Amino acid sequence: MEYRRNDIDISQFLPPVSRDSRDIQEIMRVENPEFILLWGIMADLLDNQFIPTMGELGLSHWEWIFDVLPQDTDTIEDRRNRILRLLAGTRPYTVEKLQEMLDATFGRGAVGVDLNENLYEIWFVLSKEMRERSSEVINYAEPIVPKNLLLKTLVEEKVQTKSNFGGGLFLVDKEITILKPRNYDISTTIYNGGALASTTIEITRR
Repeated sequence: MEYRRNDIDISQFLPPVSRDSRDIQEIMRVENPEFILLWGIMADLLDNQFIPTMGELGLSHWEWIFDVLPQDTDTIEDRRNRILRLLAGTRPYTVEKLQEMLDATFGRGAVGVDLNENLYEIWFVLSKEMRERSSEVINYAEPIVPKNLLLKTLVEEKVQTKSNFGGGLFLVDKEITILKPRNYDISTTIYNGGALASTTIEITRR
């Protein structure tokens, strides 16, 4: 909300009998800055009564009420929107409710929720398109997730590949005869490694 604070000139309210007096005009000139300052303070107080126009004074009070801390990267508009969400009763008291909020903010399927209550952890499973926005997700969730939970992110991406592994080795026996001098034969059995069988499996990496 914009106010034309610098246009204040209280001399225009003087009656004709004193308006033309130079002494009175000088007094009005000196007092005008005080009225401009007062007008600014009153305008700020009025702005801070309404969240869409609220500044640091009003936002800090609401954040104290809801026990949320603004991030260094938060803009005034970010803080206003957070307060409006909290006033609307959108604190996620269930995982399903938190998932609905994430879907509404980042798009369905962009961010999943996996709660590990035994370790007091909550994992935000990000799609590959959200890989670079993990800090944005954490900053969004931190003020509305219970303080006793540790927030973590995981990028889940399916990777398909083929890998070959050696299979069972079978043996083939072959009997050969080696001729040696002195007119006697040496017979032996030689075992040779057989064909290497291969198996193709599909691997999914998280």
